[in-house]
Amino acid sequence: MSSYQHFEVSESGDVSIVNFKSDRIMEADMIDELGGELIQLADTDTSKVLLDFSNIAFLSSAALSRLIVMHKHCLANTVSLKLSGMTSDIEKVFTVTRLNTLFDIHAEQAGALASF
Repeated sequence: MSSYQHFEVSESGDVSIVNFKSDRIMEADMIDELGGELIQLADTDTSKVLLDFSNIAFLSSAALSRLIVMHKHCLANTVSLKLSGMTSDIEKVFTVTRLNTLFDIHAEQAGALASF
């Protein structure tokens, strides 16, 4: 696996698990770089990606936009994308923006892994 600046990737079977390094994803430069890195990960030979949000305390609207781009890219490339470990505040953001209907979101990482 490649080395990424904004997250670490671990493997569980054939699933690539993304753990974000920062707890706040809000600066424009960081969001652009992170978005590019996520697309790069999806373009590797992985077919299953789990984004673990357990370290995330804040996401900007621009970060949400990049996640939507990631979702579309995964769909176009037959990569299964799931999210897990959101705090109640982050979960509320996904609910208010109705992104909870777009993404496959699980409370715990284990549940998300089992759902692949």
